[in-house]
Amino acid sequence: MQENLLACVCDGSAVSTKKQKNEEMALRKSSESSRNRRTAHILEVELERLKSISNHGQQLTVVWIPDGNSSLAGEVRDDIIFIYDAEIEVALSTLRHEFFDHLICSAILPYQEATIYYKTMFNALLAKLAETAYTQKEKAINALTKIMEESISDKGKPNSEK
Repeated sequence: MQENLLACVCDGSAVSTKKQKNEEMALRKSSESSRNRRTAHILEVELERLKSISNHGQQLTVVWIPDGNSSLAGEVRDDIIFIYDAEIEVALSTLRHEFFDHLICSAILPYQEATIYYKTMFNALLAKLAETAYTQKEKAINALTKIMEESISDKGKPNSEK
């Protein structure tokens, strides 16, 4: 057995096996890189198709970052649709979902901004009303307290002094 091991080392087969493994790793990486470029291209083409059909989102771009650990499938930030799904079919579905989400959010954005504006104004009005109500309540309490205190002090006086 030791002779076989020595023969294996001496004839270079162990070296060629290591070389083959390195070549296989390089080929796998190259293949994976090619698949990644292909997937990214497919997502870009699909985004262009969605923009063309909807005539919306011309400023959007897509970035594919396959991440099996991400809690998100995708998201839109600063006009960039980030896709985290690794599988192409799932990634395409996520791209469409995020595109439509952006489309709908863009449509309701003016109403959200108006709501925020009016909510702020309404809250300021409510705060002013609450302040006014508090001031009036305190005046009423002070007046009632004064009446009560005068009433108590009057009980100790003779009727002619009242």
